[in-house]
Amino acid sequence: MAKFPLLPGLAAVIMISGEPAPEHDDTDEIEVDHEDPHVAEHQASRTKSVYIEAKTGEQFGVKLEVTGPLGHANMVYTKLIFDVWADGIRAGEAFCDRPFFKNGGVTWEYTVKGVTNGKGSKCTLKNFLFAKIETNSDNSPMDAIKRQAQRLQKKGTIEIRVYNGDYGKKGGDTPGTSEGFFKQGRINVSEKALKGQAKSHGTSEARRAKRGAVFRCKKKDGDDYPLAIFKFIYRSQVSHLSTYTDARQTTEALKQLLVIPRTPSPSREPTPEPEEELIDGLTAAQHAQIQSLVRQLASENVSNAKKIKQEIVESRGLAGRSGHASKRSKGNNGKAEVVVIEDDSDDEDGIPAPAPGRQQAGLFVD
Repeated sequence: MAKFPLLPGLAAVIMISGEPAPEHDDTDEIEVDHEDPHVAEHQASRTKSVYIEAKTGEQFGVKLEVTGPLGHANMVYTKLIFDVWADGIRAGEAFCDRPFFKNGGVTWEYTVKGVTNGKGSKCTLKNFLFAKIETNSDNSPMDAIKRQAQRLQKKGTIEIRVYNGDYGKKGGDTPGTSEGFFKQGRINVSEKALKGQAKSHGTSEARRAKRGAVFRCKKKDGDDYPLAIFKFIYRSQVSHLSTYTDARQTTEALKQLLVIPRTPSPSREPTPEPEEELIDGLTAAQHAQIQSLVRQLASENVSNAKKIKQEIVESRGLAGRSGHASKRSKGNNGKAEVVVIEDDSDDEDGIPAPAPGRQQAGLFVD
């Protein structure tokens, strides 16, 4: 139930099929579009805004409540006037007066269930109903899209304005109208008409019902200066089917607006390395054993390579064997010369000797 902090004891809630709708606080800054900046500032400071979930085809009502400390036998207001607006259309009203509390009342409650039309015995009431907004991808004329966009501009909002009123007189015409509401439980519009807005539902009418009393009252401070404004922004939470693709869309309006958290993707839990579970045909222990063998073989290969190199050097007489050591020779001018070393060794260690007639040369530098 939304409560107004500046007037403790004043509250409102949307009832869907007899149950209070769960609410999510609107964390965005309140903005009021009014030509007078003073009026805009006043209304913004008096607005309590929340989000609720709309359910296609479900009837809803606006339940109002006044209790202490606001409501008491000497309540400062003679009468509180509640104007109910649905999708920008004035749909109904209710009145809470001081005599209710003077006569011993503790908590005043009233539910605006729908739109009343006419007066006297001819007055009718039709309950509020959530109607689904579905989109299509047809290439409608631009004029038609503009008309749809204008019609959808204020859809998805229920607003209650509370005024300081005089006692008034009983009787008269009802203030509400259903003109502008959806006439069906579903409406099909062009995607372009929504212009990327996360809207999923609008208000329609249900069956007729009995209405309550009607009063003619005046607002002491005028229409622009309400005591409080309750704003309920209703959107869909669950995915819906598109009429032109017949596939489930991800237009979860409340989640798109980040009002409620998106369903997180299931996180991948780290998988332990089980001893018995086969991974590529081997257990973790077998993998570890193989890695150890690979490292051991690599180490042995390096050692063997060094040993073979040493044997090659010794077989060529480069490790100090007599008669085959390389000598450093200088000419008369003291410069380094190339010394040719002939190798007459046989292929004793499996290492081929140089081909006949060929020589090996080494370059020594001071």
